[in-house]
Amino acid sequence: MKTPHQASPSAELPRTTFSAAAAARGARVGRATIQRALAANQFPGATKGEHSWEIPLNDLILAGFSPIAMQPQEEAVARRSNLPNDVEELRTELLSTQDKLEAETAARRTAELLAEERALHIKDLRKVVALLSEPTTHPMGTTLS
Repeated sequence: MKTPHQASPSAELPRTTFSAAAAARGARVGRATIQRALAANQFPGATKGEHSWEIPLNDLILAGFSPIAMQPQEEAVARRSNLPNDVEELRTELLSTQDKLEAETAARRTAELLAEERALHIKDLRKVVALLSEPTTHPMGTTLS
């Protein structure tokens, strides 16, 4: 039985390639999943192009990615007229992510301040316990413990 690494990338299917982003969209997986597969050499026929990866369709299929809605890179180039819309969507996503980061940073700082306050309180309580644990001498000369 052949594994994806043993199979020829050009066997049975024409040489149609996809960028990592297009492969992720078409296979309905995250781009990071495709990047990990690239790093693990699951696409032996993949080559790094001038601006992006060129991943053969056959490599994607042999690696277990289902080409549900894939478009070849040549067709994707024709869609570049949507670039301004894509940039605006990315800008909106960036602003949203920055807002989330600020909220998380504020929440972390609040938690850190609370932890510092509690640490000081614990330190004070330990002093009280230490004082209460020390044997004391009663004014009448008897020792209390």
